[in-house]
Amino acid sequence: MEKLLIFDSAKDVCFQKVLKFIIPTYLTSLFNTVYTIVDGIFVSSYVGTNALAAINIVYPIVNILTGIALAFATGGSAITALHIGGNKKKEADQTFSVCMVASILLECLLSCFIWLHLSDLLKLPGATSLTITDCKIYAFWWLIGTPVVIGKELLTYFIRVDGAPTYSFLTALSGGVLNIVLDYVFVGRLKMGILGAALATILGLLLSFIMGVYYFIKSPNTLHFTWHPLSVKTAFRCAVNGLSEFVNQIAIAITTIVFNRTAMIFAGEDGIAAVSIIMYLQFLCIGVYFGFSMGIAPPHW
Repeated sequence: MEKLLIFDSAKDVCFQKVLKFIIPTYLTSLFNTVYTIVDGIFVSSYVGTNALAAINIVYPIVNILTGIALAFATGGSAITALHIGGNKKKEADQTFSVCMVASILLECLLSCFIWLHLSDLLKLPGATSLTITDCKIYAFWWLIGTPVVIGKELLTYFIRVDGAPTYSFLTALSGGVLNIVLDYVFVGRLKMGILGAALATILGLLLSFIMGVYYFIKSPNTLHFTWHPLSVKTAFRCAVNGLSEFVNQIAIAITTIVFNRTAMIFAGEDGIAAVSIIMYLQFLCIGVYFGFSMGIAPPHW
């Protein structure tokens, strides 16, 4: 697979080469929105509005987990790209490795905390006696799958930094397609309800994660995972560098909570289900501009 690592000069930056980053990166971002949307479509069609509402109630927790991953992914990949561009191979490998280890450790600790206080945390975004059971089931599998969810997010970014945006897209595409197929099987055919939707999502993410790991094990890469002592300084620098993405996810989580609680007051669980549909449209719009913005800022031009 062709890699697009470094442009020889500013004159070498042409529209055709930029498109080679924009198109797969844009499609990657778009397919990353598939997971929650597909779950919602199948759950609303085969289970009911309360289950659809449960997915939206859990989503602020997903935002927090995703926000930490994106902070390390965007911040760490940018710093890694600078090291690669400066021919600092050792520093690039160290930054990549530290980001992977630090983010997964931090997320696992956070997931344990969330699980211990799950009932109270679910009530904040609008869980009621009618939705709390479905909320716990959906949240449980997201928390169990935390290493996979976080690892997949970081690997997607670092594969792109390594110069293979098309492969990064293929990982997202494969996971999204598997998610759709398993949603049909688990929710549509086997009638597993929200449990089936959660399993389909996590297994789709697992496939993307495995493909990402395979890339760094088998492909001739610039980046390699190395067992360095965990540098708190490097981890902190990467997280701070990507702090804007974390703040963005927190803002989405707060917005979702406000919408859910307002909808609950005026329309109950059906109102939260309606908010879910609006949020899905928002996800698609975010996928468009987020993918484009990442694509026009390819690593180490």
